[in-house]
Amino acid sequence: GFLPGESTDDSQMTIATLCGLTRGTKDTGEVLRHYLDWLAHRPPDVGNLTGSALRLAQRSAGQAAGMQAWVEGGMTNAGNGGLMRAAGVYLAGLSGPELTGTAVSVTALTHADPRCLIASVYMVKLLERLDLFGQPYKDAGLAAWIETEQALALVGSTLETHGCFQGTSMTEQAYADLLVNAAPEVRKRVDAGLAGQLLAEVGYDAAVIA
Repeated sequence: GFLPGESTDDSQMTIATLCGLTRGTKDTGEVLRHYLDWLAHRPPDVGNLTGSALRLAQRSAGQAAGMQAWVEGGMTNAGNGGLMRAAGVYLAGLSGPELTGTAVSVTALTHADPRCLIASVYMVKLLERLDLFGQPYKDAGLAAWIETEQALALVGSTLETHGCFQGTSMTEQAYADLLVNAAPEVRKRVDAGLAGQLLAEVGYDAAVIA
């Protein structure tokens, strides 16, 4: 368990994300290296899907580990770990297409469900709107969703570029279809959150957004 005052695994991995993106070439592979270093230090808690993905990465799956863990697990696990550390991508100083692509590739290291990637893209777009444009929360939220929808076409190609489909039965086109089907579920949670409603389903990305 955690000691009094000790940061959680999500906070620790957010720091690892920042280290990977700010101490090197902003390469997702460097983020993965920091995740594996974190795991090697035997943290007090590791999420189930995160642990499965990182153990696969240790066995040479590399950046495809998150997709492999998700596919082998039945393609149903949309845990919130990837979203919980997405803020680290924005805090690293990225913007525009680089921000979107890095949010996708970093999240997919451990959480490859389409809902997870959509949620992470939305999170960084929302943070960008709130920080740079100073928009009211609801206006920023709606604008961020429009940008998220526009970015969905880039998700599959980003995953392909990073080799995330290697060693799995998933293809870029099949994943693109899953993204289209997943978007309305995430949008429902976004709308609920912007309306001040809580639709809590603990442990899942779409619910965390709400």
